[in-house]
Amino acid sequence: MPETILSDSTGLAYRGKISRHSVFEPLKILVGPDAEEFLINEELICRQSRFFKTACRNLLTTGDIEISSEFIAITAPQSAGSEVIEQRYAQWEQLRRCYSLGDELLAPAFKNATMDCLITVSDYLITDHNVFPCRMVQELEIIYESTHPRSGLRMLVVDLAIKCMGIESFSDLDMSRPCLAEFCSEMLGRVSTLLRDCMDDDDLDTLDLAYPWDIDSSEYHYELTIV
Repeated sequence: MPETILSDSTGLAYRGKISRHSVFEPLKILVGPDAEEFLINEELICRQSRFFKTACRNLLTTGDIEISSEFIAITAPQSAGSEVIEQRYAQWEQLRRCYSLGDELLAPAFKNATMDCLITVSDYLITDHNVFPCRMVQELEIIYESTHPRSGLRMLVVDLAIKCMGIESFSDLDMSRPCLAEFCSEMLGRVSTLLRDCMDDDDLDTLDLAYPWDIDSSEYHYELTIV
């Protein structure tokens, strides 16, 4: 496995190892002069740290931070691109099922943690591969049959669709299917809300919807009640 040594502005050294056979193997991070070892899930650390998110995508520049000569990219090889996409799709579907499990168990904190991971994997699929997380109508049907209106999962899918799908993507949709009719209705409602907010601010020139990974993920969280 390739070894990566990184150094941030604090002067601490980081080493990361990742298998070329699976992009989901935990990263081994060695921190500090005593090289204290931590095993951290790649998606989790990339969600919490822009430093590691940038490093894992090989987007670092020498103007941002210092990089030692031993730095090796820890992204998956380009030749395995289609395999990586399939792994990301499988991970997104697994997380979608975890979210549904959180609904069944009435476990809001579990759902919120799962949502953070869904947002991270959505970022990979869209930013790195330019693909929408739901490939088939059946996947949308499962989401809409297993969630309620204003569900964080529905909100995430709707926002991703508004950002990623062109109008031509909806021209052949069968609106007689209840899930598709509800999906499009919620998208129109979301866009209407954005327009109304801009009108209230007298700023129609700046109508925009940020990607979910660029905003506070609590927008998609279930609100926890502390007694």
